Amino acid sequence: MERMQAILCNNGSFILPHNELFKMPSSLKLFWELESLGSVSPAVICCMGILAIPGRRENWKLLLAKWLQAYPETRRHLLQQLTAEFLEPVVSWMSENSASKPDLTGSHVDMTDGSVQNMVQTFCRLFKAVGPSGSEVSSDDVKKCFIFSCIWAFGGNLRSQYKTQFSLWWRERFRTTCILPNEQQIWDYYIDNETWQFLRWSDNVPPPSAPCGRGITALAFVHTIESEQLLYLTTLLSDAGHPVMLVGEASSGKSAVLSEYLHAHSSGDVADVLRLKVQVNRATSPRVLWESLFHKLEWHHGTLFTPVKKKRLICLLDDLHLAQVDTHGSQPACELLRQLLDCGGGFDPVSLEWRLVRNITFLAAVDVNVPANAPKPSARLLRHFSLLPCSYPSFDDQYRIFSTLMNVHFLQSSPALKTRDTSSTMPAALRDLLSPVTCVTIEIQDRLRTMFLGTPQRSHYLFTLRDLGKIFRNLCLSLTMSSSAEALLYLWRHECDWVFGHRMASNVDYRRYQQEFGAAVKKAFIDEEQVNTGYRLAVSTIQLVCRLTRNLLAPHDVAHTMLCGEGCPGIAVPVARLAAHLCGFSVVHVLSPATAGDRSVQSQLADCCIQAGIQVPDEGMNSTGESALEFFVHRVTQNLRCLFVCPTTGSHFSQNCLEFQAFTNRVNMYLLPHWSRPRLVEHALHYVGRLETLGEKDKENISYLLASMHLSVCKHDCDGGGMGCFGHLTNGTFETFTQTFVRLFERRRDELMMQHHDINKTLEKLTGTLKASAELQEASRREQVVVEEHRHGVTQMLLQIGQDKAVAEQQVRAVRRHMSQIRKIRELLPKYQLALDRSVYKCTAMVSDVKKLVAEIDINALGKLLTWHIVIIKYG
Repeated sequence: MERMQAILCNNGSFILPHNELFKMPSSLKLFWELESLGSVSPAVICCMGILAIPGRRENWKLLLAKWLQAYPETRRHLLQQLTAEFLEPVVSWMSENSASKPDLTGSHVDMTDGSVQNMVQTFCRLFKAVGPSGSEVSSDDVKKCFIFSCIWAFGGNLRSQYKTQFSLWWRERFRTTCILPNEQQIWDYYIDNETWQFLRWSDNVPPPSAPCGRGITALAFVHTIESEQLLYLTTLLSDAGHPVMLVGEASSGKSAVLSEYLHAHSSGDVADVLRLKVQVNRATSPRVLWESLFHKLEWHHGTLFTPVKKKRLICLLDDLHLAQVDTHGSQPACELLRQLLDCGGGFDPVSLEWRLVRNITFLAAVDVNVPANAPKPSARLLRHFSLLPCSYPSFDDQYRIFSTLMNVHFLQSSPALKTRDTSSTMPAALRDLLSPVTCVTIEIQDRLRTMFLGTPQRSHYLFTLRDLGKIFRNLCLSLTMSSSAEALLYLWRHECDWVFGHRMASNVDYRRYQQEFGAAVKKAFIDEEQVNTGYRLAVSTIQLVCRLTRNLLAPHDVAHTMLCGEGCPGIAVPVARLAAHLCGFSVVHVLSPATAGDRSVQSQLADCCIQAGIQVPDEGMNSTGESALEFFVHRVTQNLRCLFVCPTTGSHFSQNCLEFQAFTNRVNMYLLPHWSRPRLVEHALHYVGRLETLGEKDKENISYLLASMHLSVCKHDCDGGGMGCFGHLTNGTFETFTQTFVRLFERRRDELMMQHHDINKTLEKLTGTLKASAELQEASRREQVVVEEHRHGVTQMLLQIGQDKAVAEQQVRAVRRHMSQIRKIRELLPKYQLALDRSVYKCTAMVSDVKKLVAEIDINALGKLLTWHIVIIKYG
């Protein structure tokens, strides 16, 4: 918008993103076509001239006049007369009744100028497709084709409750000029292209072609009058190259009708039609849609691309209303489709180059209940399509569809295949039950559809044909023609409870479902006890595992499951892993965007599809890209099963259910709410019953105590709503709480038993110790005397030892004195030795001196001296 403003306000000049000034030539003029000026700024509006083209009721006449110009003058005059005679009164009746009946038509658009133009355009296309082209055709035949095209182009858009009124008006208004048979209503006839006669639709309904005794396959299709009408009109318009859009409520058969048309026109090896089915969802962007188309196209010349092998491509866009919504509230994929239909080509979303496409016919299926956050299909897109309403099948059509499928499987016979009589091999009771079981199932769903109105708490209450298909397909999956009537009733009641009952959001809704089930049973079964075979629904973990196991082993289109409710946390993941293990599936846990980190949910799902689809193909298999892709998709549908867990059922859950009704309708949805008090007591009693030390009354009291504690916490935490402030008040928490209580009880009991055992052992030891103590006391008394005697002897010995010690101490002191003397002697010994040496020396000297003296002594003189000496002595 800013660039447009720069172009208009700056004389066609503006600056490119790389800072280059670009000026548009003066010869270039801009014509801008807008549906509304609501998103255009005033600055842009002031720079251009505005031409407003108001919508008028008479604009359809311009379209009709252009259509008449394509015929020669002779034929044109006849068509103008027929237009004035039939077409204009029909348009007037539609316009008058739309004012008082807002729900008159079953299409997306109301009775405005756009819807009238679309009906006129559909009339022109139908007449051209069914009408005679040669000039030799009579005017009566042209009138028949005109009447048939007029009836189905205008009256075909009416809802079922208004078609009878329109038929009566038609008979009364054109009493003299209408050439339709008078036996039935005007809707009961179609025109034969060969004889140009009106024939009954009922005579043209083909018999079913499903294989006998093989259950209900995904491609099983039972033709009804309404489906045959849609197939006939779709074939006429699509074969002429006109896009067709079926509009109706969820699961009314739109996709089945268009898929049957694709299968009928593109089956076989020599078919000149290629088929492409795009399942539109919130991730379908223009790039995704463009890449899907270009996988089937090849370059022809220049910018022109055509389908491969020069065939015609039929592209089915299922759930077109679910295309990706951008930040501006529009759907770019739908705008790309509109551009392809408007201009015969479009800009490549990747390279932004213009590409022309040819020989492509688009089919679309759109739900009338468009989500609140998604825009309704624009009139600019719808004007290219021929809108055909697909109403929800009536009770008779539903009965025809499912009774035929049940008979083909159990009786192994059909109107087209009457090869043998199975009455002798099939139990009569089982054969008689097929019709009432089918009637009651359909009536129950009709009652539930009208009983439960749309509320935020019941946003997932979508009771459609898919639910009936799940019930009957599971019956055919498990039972054969040799099964007993009791097995059929057991399984039928079981399937109804799981498909209908487990979806109920409250116990009140579940009781209402049971009442409706009982009322429907009383009408079809004479003996009500025949159905009440003692089966009692119990939402236990084991039964949930069994149900998930059954779903995982079912065909791909009915095998996906969603567990929702506050009872999921702590239970859903272990139960899913156990069920997958029992079925031989490996589990891949796809993390939510909040915990996945850098990996998106799309990338994780892509990895799962790759793991499920990888397998080496057979040697004889064609290895082309298309066959390889079909083989990969077939492997994914065989090996991939999805189980979704939604722990809350608040406003966000309700909003998603309303926004993605196609997803909600395709999965098996089981609600796991908070357990009631009886259910809590039952689960608690399951674990407390293992306590053998307690009586039955004590076990029951403890179970009620645990349930009351859990309910009390739930009541005071966020007023008992949801899972509490911290998201921890769930059924899994109660089971963990009960298991923990039982473990603590058993552990405490084991501890007390061990303590009791230890006390008994201690008492036994004490008894033995007392006996030993008495013996020891007697022995101690005897030993006491011995000890006294020993003490006396020891005392004497101690006294003797004391005396000996005193003597020893005296001897020690004496020894110490001697040792002291010895040490002193040893100290004086060198001196004594020196003194001795000196004395010896002196003595030697003295001896030497004496010897000298002796040698010098005069013996005589000595004698005299001696004499004197003696005399002195005597006289002395």
